[in-house]
Amino acid sequence: MNKKNVLMFVNTFAYDDPRVIAEARTLHQAGYSVTIIGAARNTNRDVPTQGIHHDIPIILTPLVKTYHIKEIGIAFWQWLNGSLAETAQASKFHKTNVISLLFFNLWCWRLARQQRPDIIHCHDFSPLPTAWLLARLRRIPFIYDAHESAPDMYAGTKARVVKRAEAFFMRRATHTITVGNRLAQSLVARGAKSVTVIGNWKSKADFQIESPQLQAERTRLGLNSYHLVITYLGTLSPAREILPLLQAVSDTPDVALLIGGSGPLEENVIRVAEKAANIYWLGWVNMLQLPLYTQLADVIYYCLATPSDPSAERNNYYSTPNKLFEAFAAGKPLIAHQGVGEIGEILEKIPAALLLEAVTVEQLRAAFQQLQNPDTLSRLQQAALQGGEQYSWQVAEKRLLGLYKELTESYAAN
Repeated sequence: MNKKNVLMFVNTFAYDDPRVIAEARTLHQAGYSVTIIGAARNTNRDVPTQGIHHDIPIILTPLVKTYHIKEIGIAFWQWLNGSLAETAQASKFHKTNVISLLFFNLWCWRLARQQRPDIIHCHDFSPLPTAWLLARLRRIPFIYDAHESAPDMYAGTKARVVKRAEAFFMRRATHTITVGNRLAQSLVARGAKSVTVIGNWKSKADFQIESPQLQAERTRLGLNSYHLVITYLGTLSPAREILPLLQAVSDTPDVALLIGGSGPLEENVIRVAEKAANIYWLGWVNMLQLPLYTQLADVIYYCLATPSDPSAERNNYYSTPNKLFEAFAAGKPLIAHQGVGEIGEILEKIPAALLLEAVTVEQLRAAFQQLQNPDTLSRLQQAALQGGEQYSWQVAEKRLLGLYKELTESYAAN
């Protein structure tokens, strides 16, 4: 086949978006030419606007975070000139507003016109207007890749507007893919023509770490004296039940916690880690380091607040997180909240976790005690390995490549 140009849009710091990178790598290895347009988000430092990651070109658009008319005017002039600076000032906790959404789409449009894509792959809601318009003008297919339930990221009037806008564009997408069965069913109910589940599944090969490297890092961190090592890497928010975890580990000196990420509780985590010798603050852990810190753990923590909890996020219902499949790929058991999210449903079928009825300090400490039993830990590890066989990236990539083959052949025939 002629080499097809795939253009991906994602309103995140693309280098650290595991789903985007996994799909781009699969397509690149299958012979597609892939370019990713992302945004300078989720990091404290200025970042290069153009780079190469796994042989895939990545372009990062600048963020426009202000409603100040002068700053908007300067940003618009830069866009008119098409002048991407060598670096872009990044923002760690920036939330998308109308201005940032508008400029992200404007930059996607401008950069896409230079790429001459054959297929548009639109990750999440933000770039949908540009993806649809560009695909329509060029008469090419576009895929909507829904990582989350977009309307459930918002509340009130904004949620209703997003729901209607998503439905408009989704009905016009050539195909929709998403992360799990619950969200797939919801997208069909909202008007998606056809939906394929391509989960955030992982390859075991990506999570294999040589024993000498593991032992060297374990010694460097001083983990050898602990009876149990727990890892949590991700969003640091009350919705992830971080506070009871910190308290339970602080109260259990023979248990160590490796914790990293970003979010509203970051300062809380840093303060607790400064006082508790058994809590290790890792900061932001990039994708290349994830396998190491996953393999260092005896168990992975991923608990979500129940819908009745004021801190709960509505997207929790659909949650099939990367952390679940990273644990499966590494053969690591989990501590999770029973019956919350699609993760709870999966872990009822694959018994690779201690499922808590309530995420309290007392139940967490009891879980730590159970996990120090070698027989219990071994049983859960075996179940996790079986989960890795069922939820494997090799299965996901077959679905992805099959879909792309179908789309390219269909459009070639027309």
